[in-house]
Amino acid sequence: MRHFSLILAAILWSAIACLASCAHQDATPTQVETKTEQPEADATDGFSDEELLEVGKAYNARGESEKAVRVLKKAVERKADWAPALYQLGLAFSRLERIKEATQALSQAYKLAPEHLETALLLGMALDLAGQPAKALKVYMGAARVHPNNPELLHEIGVTLLMLNQGQAALKALVKAVKLKPKDAELMGDLGYAFMVLGKQAKAEKVLRRALAADPNQVPVQMNLARVLLTQKNFKEATDLLIAASRQAPKQPALWTLLALAQLRAGHMPEAEQAASQAIKLAPKSARAHFLQGAARDAQGKLAEARKAFEQALALDPQLKEASRWLKDHPVK
Repeated sequence: MRHFSLILAAILWSAIACLASCAHQDATPTQVETKTEQPEADATDGFSDEELLEVGKAYNARGESEKAVRVLKKAVERKADWAPALYQLGLAFSRLERIKEATQALSQAYKLAPEHLETALLLGMALDLAGQPAKALKVYMGAARVHPNNPELLHEIGVTLLMLNQGQAALKALVKAVKLKPKDAELMGDLGYAFMVLGKQAKAEKVLRRALAADPNQVPVQMNLARVLLTQKNFKEATDLLIAASRQAPKQPALWTLLALAQLRAGHMPEAEQAASQAIKLAPKSARAHFLQGAARDAQGKLAEARKAFEQALALDPQLKEASRWLKDHPVK
């Protein structure tokens, strides 16, 4: 589960962006265009409550979150118990990564309108990003009583259950979600991940391949399929997948670390050293990357350079037994 939190964050920010792009669908176009021509918040002083809400929606739809916050704060100051304005304010805060403020606004909106699915989804995502998955799950489960067959909601329930290490329950939610939305590549990718962490490698491989067939550019799915292939000793396909993924996400250290491991297991030592070195450039405090660099150097007979890498790995993680063992077995002469 170590890399899942990073993957989850990317998924959640993507979902928040999607909610923002869809949030303006019910706004009145002519009114909104007229009212948002002037960017300064002071220009809205004479607006009615409904006009403030429409302007805030328009700013959210355009991705102008700071302006949305200024306008929607005015609306909420006038009507503190107005769920639509609180939702839009929480959405704007979410896009600005002001998670504490987003959670406060969305919690109020959810109390006022617990049946509103988008509020429950966004509040749950904010709580997940705030490191409160148990609270997020409570919100999602409450929403599921009203919307029992919503695939997006079931998806978030599954992801959150994975965060809580409740794999079987997560699997149940994700399987149901996929049945409801069978062509969703991201959803299939998360189902494949659930199978993988539960040790069901054959099912994981099947679902992850389906996810990539639906969308070949999903880097997290490529990484997870590579992990499954490594357990099957299919080193060539694993390395090919990761090399392709590295072209799409060249600045992701976890990807380069996994590629180093795959190259190492495939017996490609220079390539393994190169991948580990790239991971270190991106994440200098990664003990695992330093260790893999040392292992690749050791296999090439570069013992002095290997020692430096293992010493650095052990300095970063004193519990790294493999590095400690190598250094013990190779004392300085």
